[in-house]
Amino acid sequence: LGPNFRKLSVEHIVSAYKQTNSRLILLDYDGTMMPQTSVDKTPSSEVISVLNGLCSDPKNVVFIVSGRGKDSLSKWFSPCEKLGLSAEHGYFTRWTKDSPWECCMLTTDFDWKKIALPVMEHYTEATDGSSIEQKESALVWHHQYADPDFGSWQAKELLDPLENVLANEPVVVKRGQHIVEVKPQVRNTLANSGN
Repeated sequence: LGPNFRKLSVEHIVSAYKQTNSRLILLDYDGTMMPQTSVDKTPSSEVISVLNGLCSDPKNVVFIVSGRGKDSLSKWFSPCEKLGLSAEHGYFTRWTKDSPWECCMLTTDFDWKKIALPVMEHYTEATDGSSIEQKESALVWHHQYADPDFGSWQAKELLDPLENVLANEPVVVKRGQHIVEVKPQVRNTLANSGN
């Protein structure tokens, strides 16, 4: 961090909030609003109340951004009529409870899943406490409930075979906190259009 970095003060945030006429509030769910270690990921009634309070201000557009699937987010946040949801890291977006889910359609070709899944299954069989989450747009190997050292080591080991078998596919293989994820490659539209 640079020498000018400093923690935001609550007073500064409140002042800026009151002075603006249009606000976009993006809230990360897992790890920010809900602790990573939490077993029950359902939002509390207090969280729902705060979100509804933010959404009730006509100057606010409020979104939950998550790697979770659209079904889980729809269920958990059903009491929030005006809340926007961004599922699977933005692959799906819904502006309000009554609006339809929109897909960014990075790709419609998911044949790469047939290549990646057997590799992940091999590591799941070898790693007690690990599991595979099959999303519409991604495959995620979880090791949160595995032995911490062995799970972390297996995650590191899983990267090479996945990257090798998927080298010619339009995907990225990424390691995160207690996960290895394979998802469609994001293309920068501006860069591709020459702007």
